[in-house]
Amino acid sequence: MASFEIRLYLYCLMTNHVHLVVETPRANLGRFMHQVQTAYTVYFNHRHRRHGHLTQGRYGARLVAEDAYILKLSRYVHLNPVFTASMRKRPVAERLTLLRQYPWSSYPGYIGRSRRLAFVDYAPILAMMSPDESRQARTYRRFVEAGVSDVDAEFIEEQKASRLLCDHGALTQRQVADLLKLRSGAAVSLQLRRLADEARHSRPLRKQLARIREELQNSQH
Repeated sequence: MASFEIRLYLYCLMTNHVHLVVETPRANLGRFMHQVQTAYTVYFNHRHRRHGHLTQGRYGARLVAEDAYILKLSRYVHLNPVFTASMRKRPVAERLTLLRQYPWSSYPGYIGRSRRLAFVDYAPILAMMSPDESRQARTYRRFVEAGVSDVDAEFIEEQKASRLLCDHGALTQRQVADLLKLRSGAAVSLQLRRLADEARHSRPLRKQLARIREELQNSQH
């Protein structure tokens, strides 16, 4: 990352995708991501004795312009491991244990459960939690873990907007991406898959989506 002058603030690697929150002072995100995808594919294929492509489609990117939003985003990214289908209905204590010990995330380093990695810049986000460095990790842990019982509503609302615009707005995923200021149609596709997963495990969300669809259908007659 040093050669690209990229600042990596946090990450979370899942089984089928990865989240990276980075700053690109040189506006070179495309070249950086190409290098990351190429290097990781080579590493993964060598380790697992396979060959061929590993990633599918273009990465999705979103500009973060406000401190309040980056805090919400950091919580959303770090909570990914406890919002999988297999973990969603587990007891809260079990989900917290996984979150604190998940090895492919920057979260354990943020809260002092593992050593901090040299390539992750923890300071800017932690500084938003408290001017007292001795309290920052503890305050950030409370902030993130308060969301274990419920994923941030802001992201769910955006996912619902994507679904309804595709279904009832006669828009393509690329057009929805442009409207919602997302990087690509692939980012919209990922949102739609997440919303489907959320709906499978949330009866209130299913009912809300059904009610919105009915209202939209009625308005078209």
